[in-house]
Amino acid sequence: MPYRLTHEEPLANGLRRVVREELRAGLKALSGEVPSATPEAKAEAIHEARKSIKKVRAIIRLLGAGLGAGGARDNAGLRDAARELAQLRDADVVVKTVDTLLARYPHGLSAELVSSMRSDLMVLGAAVADGNVTDPIAAATSTLSKTLRLVNFWRFGKVDFDLIEAGFEATYRKARRNLERVKADPSVQNFHELRKRVKDHWYHIRLLEIVRPQVLAAREASLRDLQECLGDDHDLAVLEIRIGPESELIPLVEIARKELRGTALALATRLYQQKPKAYIRRMRELWSAWRSEPLPRPRPILVPQKRPRAATQTA
Repeated sequence: MPYRLTHEEPLANGLRRVVREELRAGLKALSGEVPSATPEAKAEAIHEARKSIKKVRAIIRLLGAGLGAGGARDNAGLRDAARELAQLRDADVVVKTVDTLLARYPHGLSAELVSSMRSDLMVLGAAVADGNVTDPIAAATSTLSKTLRLVNFWRFGKVDFDLIEAGFEATYRKARRNLERVKADPSVQNFHELRKRVKDHWYHIRLLEIVRPQVLAAREASLRDLQECLGDDHDLAVLEIRIGPESELIPLVEIARKELRGTALALATRLYQQKPKAYIRRMRELWSAWRSEPLPRPRPILVPQKRPRAATQTA
């Protein structure tokens, strides 16, 4: 099923179901074929696994303190697993960032220089991945399997919207604060923190979109665009560190980052203009209206009727 709640299930059951689905998807991505796969297939599998981990961590933040110490434990374990996997994907991300940058500014550098730069980055990334003492894939697989078992022991002290209200408001409020920090100090770290909180809110809206699709679908699309802008900016920041300040690619990186940040700030300002209390109150209203709607009636099962046999005529 998609990353979404349904009307037919209690909220706690729905969240537990989605978490299990994402953990199983992450485990499937990290299945036994990954270590021997091509570099491109391996990078894609790791990317899918990390996405599943981020979705689960977003739900843990949505539940907040209601999960107690167990939630903090599971969140920390998944965070460490995602960080380990990120090292294996760095080379692929950096090279793709170069390709995207040069596609956007095709006349920025000569083909010979670009080819040489890509080769150097791939060699450097492969050396980083080969230098890992532990096996990140095996470690992540173990963490996801353990978390999947522990989900059975999650206990929720509240029900319905009360279960997620505090966590939903907290992530929205943090994003607003991060946005103000970025405006005051547009550092790489501040932009990165804003991106993480925007991604949390995006995942939360995806979960809740079914509550009022005609309203929340547009917000979900805008949040997706925002987190992609912030993600592209972060990839360029990583590339900038990797290639060094003397690289001939730096002017293009700076131009692209300026454009991305301008777009991101304008979009974030619009998305987070409403104060947290008012925004959460509106979400509760949408939730209550949705819960009060009658469940769709199950379609009747139509059993085909047997035709009566024709009477046998006798002479």
